[in-house]
Amino acid sequence: MLQPAAHALLQARDEVEASMHNFPDELLWTRPGGAASVGFHLQHLAGILDRLFTYARGEVLNASQLAYLKSEGSASVPAQTSRDLAEAFYRQLELSLDELRSINEAILTEPRVVGRRRPTTRGAGAFRPRYWVFCFTPPNTRNDTSDSFW
Repeated sequence: MLQPAAHALLQARDEVEASMHNFPDELLWTRPGGAASVGFHLQHLAGILDRLFTYARGEVLNASQLAYLKSEGSASVPAQTSRDLAEAFYRQLELSLDELRSINEAILTEPRVVGRRRPTTRGAGAFRPRYWVFCFTPPNTRNDTSDSFW
């Protein structure tokens, strides 16, 4: 049941590896056309995986996670080079894969709260890649009135 989520994580790793190969550090924090920087995206990938699995365990974010969230997009996070940021993402991805391997599938349909506003979702939905796309697509570009993510 969790194989699609694991596959999405592995695909993300492959895409980051391909995109970050020989990426120049001087471009890490540039914002082309006002878009978010590559540095932000690398920080966000690591952070969102950590937060997603925290919520999936039924936990709330701790002070360290909230501080990391606030620092996403800032060059002040200790990892400064593109390689450092990519490696931080790879480490978090491996932790996420390890956690996926250990999840008892019998609990996947149990409701969980997600985020600081605490809306409820069913556990399995949080692990479906299409759900992730819905969650992280800007609200003005998705159909928020739909009852189905699938």
